Amino acid sequence: MLLLILSVFSWAGIFYKFRIFFRAKSATKHFLLEFKRSKDILSLKKGALKFKESPLAPLYLESLRRLQRQGTLSTQLELEHLHEAGRNLNLGSLRQLLRTVSDEEMAFLENFLSYFAIIGNISPFIGLFGTVLGIIDAFQNISQLGTANIAAVAPGVAEALVATAAGLLTAIPAVIAYNYFLNSLRKINCQMEGFSEELLFYFEEQFKPAKLPASVAE
Repeated sequence: MLLLILSVFSWAGIFYKFRIFFRAKSATKHFLLEFKRSKDILSLKKGALKFKESPLAPLYLESLRRLQRQGTLSTQLELEHLHEAGRNLNLGSLRQLLRTVSDEEMAFLENFLSYFAIIGNISPFIGLFGTVLGIIDAFQNISQLGTANIAAVAPGVAEALVATAAGLLTAIPAVIAYNYFLNSLRKINCQMEGFSEELLFYFEEQFKPAKLPASVAE
């Protein structure tokens, strides 16, 4: 009964996590296309809101909010005037913000992942415990009947084999799911790190103060 509960819980978690990861990957693919097509910082906002299930979208949106709160960027600011706000751009603050947002997104995606590892680890032992009980039952039948015929042994052995199979059938999908989602998490984390650096470089280039002509500088 316990293995059945764990199996149901495991499969429900697998479908739930697969749905989240599938949507995240799909949204990320479309969001990156929007990022490459965007003409300036502000034009990407619509795409970020549309594909907000992507873990990359919050990186952009939170950076945009931070810049707007600092007064570095306003919704009316035109691209050719961005260099005038260059002095207000704090890359260190933005880098820390992006790191914090990345950690929050990773924490969300990691939800329930540890349960797959727990189920994968304990299910075989629960099955083994059932196996031991089945063998004990078989020996008790032998002692009661005073003979080791198939009728005495079969029920206990069958119970033991069923317990072993149930433990493995519960553990195997959980272990496969854990490794699959863990590998997906690593890829998403790499994407977020790369996008964060690309976003910082993009901000740095867009907000870079304009160079004064040599005659003016003198």
